[in-house]
Amino acid sequence: MSPRDAFETGDFVKKYWKAILVVAIVLAGLAWLIVDSMQERAAMTESATGTVTRVAFDKDEESSSLDETDIDYAFEAGGRTVSASTSLPGDLVKDYPAGKRIAICYQPKAPETSRINTDGGPCGG
Repeated sequence: MSPRDAFETGDFVKKYWKAILVVAIVLAGLAWLIVDSMQERAAMTESATGTVTRVAFDKDEESSSLDETDIDYAFEAGGRTVSASTSLPGDLVKDYPAGKRIAICYQPKAPETSRINTDGGPCGG
């Protein structure tokens, strides 16, 4: 029986149901992560100007595509100083030296949930 015949008769599903289930679960998990990330970013509606407090390049020994720059920063929100950190892809040490002023987007109710506004667009999008 050819794969096409197996697919048309339903034997394909009977034979590969476990693999199909695993793929469906993985895809559902990825969709959930994407939606969650989009919702978190959309909730970051406030903006502030922050200062880079530390920057370090984290080179991945196995693949340069996994290299990232770790950036610590601080900003004022709700009358207090908030410290946060993020990792951005690539070697951006020269772009984010300690002391540099940077644009920040954050959640008004939870300022610790923040990001560097690398795209320069409005916060909340």
